[in-house]
Amino acid sequence: MDNLRIVLDEVVELFPDEVKSGVLRRNYSAYILMLKTILPYLDGKKKATILDIGAGAGVIPLVLGKMGYCAYAIDTWEEYGKDYDNISGKEDDITTRLEANGVQTKYCNIEKELIPFDDCSLDMVLFIDVLEHLRSSPKRVLKEIRRVLKPNGMLLITTPNLFTLKNVLYLFSGRSVYTRLDYWYHTEPFFGHIREYTVSEVKKMLGWEKFGIKTVKLSNCYQESAIKNFRPNPYSLMMGLYLFITTLVPKYRYLIIVTSIKNEE
Repeated sequence: MDNLRIVLDEVVELFPDEVKSGVLRRNYSAYILMLKTILPYLDGKKKATILDIGAGAGVIPLVLGKMGYCAYAIDTWEEYGKDYDNISGKEDDITTRLEANGVQTKYCNIEKELIPFDDCSLDMVLFIDVLEHLRSSPKRVLKEIRRVLKPNGMLLITTPNLFTLKNVLYLFSGRSVYTRLDYWYHTEPFFGHIREYTVSEVKKMLGWEKFGIKTVKLSNCYQESAIKNFRPNPYSLMMGLYLFITTLVPKYRYLIIVTSIKNEE
């Protein structure tokens, strides 16, 4: 665990100060949780090949690369273009940083193109916070992931929980659980969440594509920084109440984390 934090801290230092102090600091607990979920499956597989689909800033593959694994990152990086003020940085900086640190990058629109890897060539695929952004059915993408994974290869999916406490309260109060209407209506191109899922829906889709479910967790890892940086204001107090309630009732937590294995046909 200490070594993991050391490597993650080294990766964080590769980023500009404004990114380090912003999104990386806020998501630090999430990175730790993802890595602690991934690494047990890689134990003893020092030559394991790992693909991060929709890698974005690429923090996880950077850590895995520094730990000696063969890490790849694919994305369109469209929302990180120079015309958009993405808090995680700019496309050129991201891809240059990944390549300079041994993570091979490939441009790929997974909804329109084949994943650029051979059949049964990867030990693990990471699909972290991407499912909710797909503009079409996940069927094609999940079939492609299955194709490139080796037998018994692992797929990690994380995606927001449609049944989170906030959404339950919104529905009870007559409010929409979808993206704010003004943002959805006026923003082009739109990079937000297209569709969120429940735990049972994620498990069902994976079952349809013959993935065996290994673990299912619900987490508030993205919200933990609010408590670590607690201030006596309404937002912090509401977040504290939210975290307390979801500790008692885990099904209302924000993030779904599912690990699954490619079963034989």
